[in-house]
Amino acid sequence: MQSAYDLGVHFAAGRGVPKDDVKAVQWFQKAADQDLPQAEASLGAAYLTGQGIAKGQASAEYWNRKAADHGDARAQCNLGLQYEKGLGITKDVVLAAAWYRKAADQGLAQAQNNLGVAYVNGRGVEKSDALGAIWLRKAADQGLVEAEFTLGVMYEVGRGVPPDRTLAVHWYRLAADHGSAPACKSLERLHANG
Repeated sequence: MQSAYDLGVHFAAGRGVPKDDVKAVQWFQKAADQDLPQAEASLGAAYLTGQGIAKGQASAEYWNRKAADHGDARAQCNLGLQYEKGLGITKDVVLAAAWYRKAADQGLAQAQNNLGVAYVNGRGVEKSDALGAIWLRKAADQGLVEAEFTLGVMYEVGRGVPPDRTLAVHWYRLAADHGSAPACKSLERLHANG
């Protein structure tokens, strides 16, 4: 079962074999049928994005939920996304935030970012810029570019954190180094304004 998943990963990444998303999904399916949480999560992600298989929100929800119930953080985050956006299931921002929290507590940067944004916007949780900044910082510390940029904005305007131009520039620069065009524009604006 693990070897089938590993083969799927190799095909998905083109590691030692030609990249082939269809073959990756076939191997993920074999491993998922044996209740391997990582394979269930990979299959859920494939159905969610349509990578290697026809996009199917209901199938994505089935596999993401199965893996999430087994404790897989990536599937928990993806299930949160499905609830947040109403992808194949009824939109429910409270459940979205709850699933993000489960994955964030396991250290998944994308879930930490999503939970931070939920706090900043008061979406599914009580609005709290301070808690939002804490979760965004956890994601930014792992190099997640969108969290780095958002944290830069928060330091620039003093939202949830004391205003600090130096820290704003720091986070914008990290995000820019990771390819964020908005961070580059923010740096240019700050430098132009002295």
